[in-house]
Amino acid sequence: MEIIDAFWEQRNLGISCSEVTADAGDTVEDLLDSLALLTSQYQVIKLPVARYDLMRVVEQHGFSFIEGSMNVVHNLKNFDRSGIQKRLNDSVCYEEMDEVDILRLYAELQKGVFITDRIYLDTFFSKEQAAQRYVYWLEDEVSRGAQLYKVNIKNKSIGFFVFKETNNGGCYPFLAGLYESAKIPGLGNVLLYKIIEEASQRGLKFISSYISTNNLPVVKVHISEGFTISNINYVYIKHTELRN
Repeated sequence: MEIIDAFWEQRNLGISCSEVTADAGDTVEDLLDSLALLTSQYQVIKLPVARYDLMRVVEQHGFSFIEGSMNVVHNLKNFDRSGIQKRLNDSVCYEEMDEVDILRLYAELQKGVFITDRIYLDTFFSKEQAAQRYVYWLEDEVSRGAQLYKVNIKNKSIGFFVFKETNNGGCYPFLAGLYESAKIPGLGNVLLYKIIEEASQRGLKFISSYISTNNLPVVKVHISEGFTISNINYVYIKHTELRN
């Protein structure tokens, strides 16, 4: 059982936050001990699948299910394009962002690019908070070495992805998306394929990322592009009456 003080959410959302992640071997007693330690205003519990005993406990303690978090992995093999896919892919290019591009990205995020995550769907938070949280997240990750790429068609920016190499020969592209004006069928696949291309060109061994079961189109795109599901956690949340 792992308990994290998600202190960054104080800045992002204006409240204290704790995140608890249970492992497959954890018991009901382990979970109860962890719950007894929580004092934050916003509490997040991540449970392994098929653990109805743990699900009952969190529900009895006032937690509500909000999403499944899927870990998806690509081994960077066998990702050839069909004829139509190749033509569409060849019409799209990508390059690392400069400061102007990053400001454009932040402005797009603040419009509400992502509308299926647990913060956006939670009526406790405003839509503006949910959007700004992504801006803060990217600022933090860029300061730690992550790279931002813009995706273009005919010199027009249609979306972005983040690239972050890991210490074990892989990468973690934790965020990618199309701008509202560019949500055209097929571009989601191209966007994901550009990440695969970049990882392959760097000689990396695999891609590992997390997607939400709330976003079925994104789940379908990942499966169609050769990603496999490595793990799923059920995510529960609770708001307390505490106020700092």
